[in-house]
Amino acid sequence: VTTLLTALFFICTTPLLHATNQQLPSAVTISVTSAKPGKVPLVIGTIGTTDTTMQECMQIMQKDIQFSGQCTAHIKEFASSPSSPLIKSLYDNGYPLALFITPNNDTIEWRLYDTLHARMIEGKQYSKKGSSVRGWAHHIADSVWPLLTGQPGSFSARIAYCKSGKNAHGFHINHVCICDYDGSNEQVVVGVPSLTFSPRWNHDYNNPLIFY
Repeated sequence: VTTLLTALFFICTTPLLHATNQQLPSAVTISVTSAKPGKVPLVIGTIGTTDTTMQECMQIMQKDIQFSGQCTAHIKEFASSPSSPLIKSLYDNGYPLALFITPNNDTIEWRLYDTLHARMIEGKQYSKKGSSVRGWAHHIADSVWPLLTGQPGSFSARIAYCKSGKNAHGFHINHVCICDYDGSNEQVVVGVPSLTFSPRWNHDYNNPLIFY
């Protein structure tokens, strides 16, 4: 029994002794890489003839949809409503989604399509409110955004803030300004010398007011 145990011990420890005689590397380098999620390509297609007003509207929508960096939008023109084969061809060209815009006198119709199956995901008709083209574009982008990301859109949001400036006599005054969600389209709403600080909106979406 003693001889057998000695033999088993020698067999089990021999690989360990052999391993300890090998030179181990002085440093180990581990490289970890992760795939960066790509932007989702989207076609914004205008149907029919478009004037400069609608071209501006389309460009603002494009800017809204691309703002977060999750999507990349390309504007294309179509003479008439695209057929199913044409919609499917957009998928073959790398566009899994297509947003078709049809302008009318008082409304703008939009339809979002899954191009792989040429299936409409959702479509609505927006009644133009006022004459602000930016407002039209932001409203449509707000309606489409939840369908693209599952998150509510905030492109119609307006930011109110104070901005220091000088009047014609060189005196420092504070202006109350508003701008779009991304800081563009700045407008001075209070430019006269007065005590202006901490501007804030009321909570009435249909009748917005600024308190300062």
